[in-house]
Parts: sequence; C-alpha cells; structure tokens
Amino acid sequence: MAKALEVAKYLVSKSVPGTEESITNLKLQKLLYYAQGFHLAIQDSPLFMERIEAWVHGPVVPEVYSEFKHFAYNEIDTHYDVRMIDLTEEEKKLLNDVWSIFKSYSGKVLEEMTHNEEPWVNARKGLGTFDYSNERIKKKDIKQYFAKEYIVQAI
Repeated sequence: MAKALEVAKYLVSKSVPGTEESITNLKLQKLLYYAQGFHLAIQDSPLFMERIEAWVHGPVVPEVYSEFKHFAYNEIDTHYDVRMIDLTEEEKKLLNDVWSIFKSYSGKVLEEMTHNEEPWVNARKGLGTFDYSNERIKKKDIKQYFAKEYIVQAI
C-alpha cells in the first residue's frame, strides 16, 4: 500500500507549471481524494491509509497539506524523480488515469465538484459553509459513492 505523500509526489511530477496542467496544494488535495475514491471502488482497498478530512475547501490529507502548505495558492514547482517514488506499477497506472481525467481542472473547480459529492457533504453535516472541521471522511463512504457514481459494473 502506498503512502499518501508518495502518491502526492507522483501527481506533482506529472504537472506542468505555467499551464492548465499545473498543480497547487488545493488541486493536489482533490486529486488525492479522487485517486483514493477510484482505488477503493475498483480495487476494493485503499490506495493509502492516511485519513482524508472534510475541510472548508474540500477533502484534505493533512500530512500532505502540511508538506506543501508553504506554496499557499501558488503552483507547486518541486521536481521529483519518478524513479525514486515508491509506488507499484498498478498504482502508477491508476494515478495516470486520474491525472488524465482531472489534469485540466483548476483546484477551485475540483473544490466545487467535491462540495457536491456525498462523502464530503455527509462528513460536514450540521456545519456552516465556512465552519472549521477536521472530521474524517470515511473510506466506506468514499468507496460506496465512487462505486455508485463513477464505476460502471460489468453485467
């Protein structure tokens, strides 16, 4: 099983600074959520074990957020050697697919998308729009949502 920071480094390595395929911490957090969701729905297991929390601006993996918070809302321009990132080929394939789907979306667009998805909405039940929360988004909720909304089951 991957570590969330390794997944993040791989996604950052795919980005192209100065283009719509750049990546900010906001965008990175949403991509981690989508990667986790697809892995849970397809593989029936988590991609990484770190918790995802329902923050004001959408799903966040706190450990990864802390690693990149010094970039604030700016593009992450750190270079990672893909050969040094500890992921399986299967994990890289899934991340390549997630990147292909979402690479052109800005962090703000991805934030809006996650704000309309059940796992984040349910984790923030009873909270106002701008209320602080570190409530965990349950993996089982993510899996059920992605299996229902994104994954077409074979008949």
